[in-house]
Amino acid sequence: MNEKKGFSFLEVIFAVGILAACLVPIITLFGNSGRAVQKSQNLSVAVSLVHKISQHLKGFPYNDIIDVVDCPIADGPTDYIFNPLFNYGNSSTSEVFVTSSSAKELYKFFKTYSFKYSLEVSTFSTYKSVLISVKWVESSLNLVYQREFYICDR
Repeated sequence: MNEKKGFSFLEVIFAVGILAACLVPIITLFGNSGRAVQKSQNLSVAVSLVHKISQHLKGFPYNDIIDVVDCPIADGPTDYIFNPLFNYGNSSTSEVFVTSSSAKELYKFFKTYSFKYSLEVSTFSTYKSVLISVKWVESSLNLVYQREFYICDR
């Protein structure tokens, strides 16, 4: 008797087809997970920036809180007022702004997603309403995170 062992070509093609049908959804799932992580990271950064900006504004003179339109986070003003990433530190030598040379990876991140912020200030009798918007571009979409807070006239 002449018994041949192994798989026929048809069986191999069928098995590869089943394997491909199972792997495609799994690979798609990993791709979707990566995009979800990126969106979550960017939103988390935006929330942190809004908090940092609001903390800066709380210590700023009431009459000097004004509107700011689309100020870039990286390469923004270094006036110690609206640069949300200024690190006061505990001495003048520890003061740091986010620039291309001082924080290369963070600078690259902010430039990649074009992070910007805006302030929309409304003045009422004894307080100001400040709407902080952080904007960025992600997958060709313009995204925004906004938060409003109030500052009383001191």
